[in-house]
Amino acid sequence: MSTELLRDIIRYAPGRMLTIVAGFAFYPVVTRLFEPAEYGKFALAIAGATLLSTFGGWTATAVIRFYPVAEKSHKRDALVAGVLRLCTVSVLTLGLLVLALILLARSRLPANGFPLLIAGLAYFAMDSFFIVLASFLRSRRQVLSYSWFIAWKLVMGMVFGVTLVVALELGVAGLIWGYCLSVALALPLLWVKVVGKKAIAWSGGEPVPAGAMIRYSFPLVGAGMAAWILSVSDRYMLEILRPSVEVGIYSVGYDIADRSIMVIVTLFAQAFTPLAVILWETQERAASQAFLSDGTRYFLLMGIPAVIGISVLREPIVHLLTTPAYYPAAEVVPFVATGVLLLGLSQRFYTVLGVHNKTLLIMYSLLSAALLNLLLNYLLIPLYGFAAAALTTLICYGLLMFAVLRMSRRLLAWSFPLGSVLRATFAAAVMGGLVHLTSNVLLSGDWLGVALGVVVGAVSYLLCLVIVRELRKEEVEKLTALIRKWMPIAARP
Repeated sequence: MSTELLRDIIRYAPGRMLTIVAGFAFYPVVTRLFEPAEYGKFALAIAGATLLSTFGGWTATAVIRFYPVAEKSHKRDALVAGVLRLCTVSVLTLGLLVLALILLARSRLPANGFPLLIAGLAYFAMDSFFIVLASFLRSRRQVLSYSWFIAWKLVMGMVFGVTLVVALELGVAGLIWGYCLSVALALPLLWVKVVGKKAIAWSGGEPVPAGAMIRYSFPLVGAGMAAWILSVSDRYMLEILRPSVEVGIYSVGYDIADRSIMVIVTLFAQAFTPLAVILWETQERAASQAFLSDGTRYFLLMGIPAVIGISVLREPIVHLLTTPAYYPAAEVVPFVATGVLLLGLSQRFYTVLGVHNKTLLIMYSLLSAALLNLLLNYLLIPLYGFAAAALTTLICYGLLMFAVLRMSRRLLAWSFPLGSVLRATFAAAVMGGLVHLTSNVLLSGDWLGVALGVVVGAVSYLLCLVIVRELRKEEVEKLTALIRKWMPIAARP
């Protein structure tokens, strides 16, 4: 099963790498089109739309958990119909409610507030269906299709958004309409991929009762809201408690760190969770324990050097991607990157709670961390500005990880790869020193220095892992064989 995990990660990787490259290419453009205060408004609007999508697309979490059950009973089509019915009702109800609130508050909104909110509402409606339909591809382990649909949404959303801003002068709202356009073009193809050309039965029974899906998923909606508070609410707090310019600066620094580490977190979440559910449903307890241990080891072997690498290269990257008005954003990168890594580590423990249907525990842990985050931000942001927001993010993600660790081990204890963590940290520290010397000292942090630093870092880290005997010969051979086999396939949509 560990081989299948690595295989799926490799197959997901090209699409995710495309989005990260496009994301970094996005910053030099938008930071020259918009001042930090304007970009901050876009960040707040897209964050609000993302929160609404958590509520509108809540059935996606039920798909991941219950699709193996429906497949076992040969009722996959019935599950698709039931999930889409629930999604439609949720989007219509929530969408109409939010639209009414926007119209009532229109006279009190700033000049560009109404267009931003309407664009965000449209994005929420379309993205909710996109999330739910894409979750079926994940559950079926149609890795290539899922990966390229996600890449299309994100990459073309950026392209369309910048085009609308430049060509039609739509302001920051044009960036959101660009994402709407990318999702709108993808939805028909995604629908055919999941549903086919047959009509959906809008009434009838499901292989998993709606009540069971609600009991499983609604706590995860609360968890999603809490996760949103943890990752995004600091921007709203900055908007309220500090000058608007700090929202834009913080958002750029946060996004650079988040995108760099989240690509690894997302790769593992996409590949790991469906396999863990399948394994739990079909194999013995010991197999799940071994899979959790191996998967966590692989995650940390990739995540630890990524955090150290982006921290060492933070200043040249921010300077190369943005304008001087955004340079202070480099200050937040190490804190956010470490916090995101801890969030990814927490997801390994959340898997245990999920397969035991203990989603309320997931919600409680995230909600507690979110409330603490709000409190710390309220106390510290007025004094220390956006630097405090970055620090509270790290603190709360760390406490969240330890809390969920304790809860999950009561249900399923497994061997945590502590030795691998220590060896990987040593190897990454050596790597970080060499990267700093190469990029920041010898080559003064230009594009050549950053590129050469990445190459030096990757080679030195792998060599250190071999020297400390963390990376064994058979593992290198297995990984090399998988890459040779699957990379040409993964490169095709």
